[in-house]
Amino acid sequence: MQQWQIPDPHPLDCDWRYSSNTAMYLANISRNHKRILLVGAPTVARLMKNDKDLILIDRQPFQGITQHIAIEPMFSNPKIGKFDLAIIDPPWYIEDAKKWLLWTLQYVALNSTILMTIWPKSFRPKEYIETREILKFSRHFGTAKIMDKTTHYETPIFENFSIFAAGKETALSRSPRKGRIIEIKNYKTVKSPPTSLEKNKWHRITLNNYQISIKIKPETTNKKEHYNKENTVKYWPYVSRRAPGIEKITMISSNNEFSTTNTSEIFDFSEKLRILEQSHPSRIYDFLKSHHLTKSFDIPSPPYWRIKQWQHH
Repeated sequence: MQQWQIPDPHPLDCDWRYSSNTAMYLANISRNHKRILLVGAPTVARLMKNDKDLILIDRQPFQGITQHIAIEPMFSNPKIGKFDLAIIDPPWYIEDAKKWLLWTLQYVALNSTILMTIWPKSFRPKEYIETREILKFSRHFGTAKIMDKTTHYETPIFENFSIFAAGKETALSRSPRKGRIIEIKNYKTVKSPPTSLEKNKWHRITLNNYQISIKIKPETTNKKEHYNKENTVKYWPYVSRRAPGIEKITMISSNNEFSTTNTSEIFDFSEKLRILEQSHPSRIYDFLKSHHLTKSFDIPSPPYWRIKQWQHH
């Protein structure tokens, strides 16, 4: 195994990766420009990793390229200069699309191009309204139009488990796995937006390619939530951030396995994991497989060629 291997997609990252054809299409467009900024588009970045004038912005620390800054848009404004092309693949929610676009605009030179992938037609009941809204927002900064090009995405592992848990494909258990591209030609200079002061909400542990996120800032409650006492796997039957009951989840894996518990217990669980990584990493597997919150999870067995813990929003 190699350290540069890319971890399995995690649902909290909205990690639907471009198909090879879509990634190649965007990479070919990029090669006609001098400096390229890729925000949440690591598949394109890996195709162009030998290009010195490229920077990838993506919070996932393992992307297999050196020109990578592992941050989240809106939470940091690194000094990286200006670019004449930016490609953005934000989560498919109107609020995220606006934030990611606004954050990216500070790095794009005047009269340059931004390509932003968005949801397809009839994606959800208010799709038409949201599409009009993001186009109107984009036109505050330049011209904006939807290109005559469909983007395609690979099916992540967590989505397969979501559909399995739901028993069928529903609007909230699967993604359309295709989208559209907005082309924006900017003619306004945009200042750096204020960075968010929101604290990290999730603690992530990566074991080889498997990932678990633990909610370190859960909703405060005195009520003991239901958890999985039997040694049976529980898969979350949704992939949408708007799914009912999602606020109760305090732990979710790259296989869409999940647990719920109360505030004090999840803090204790997260802290023990952090200490084990620093002092006894070889004991992490036994800890996870013996704890009632994760004993049913399909934790990869040691030896581990990668153990990494980090936090995100």
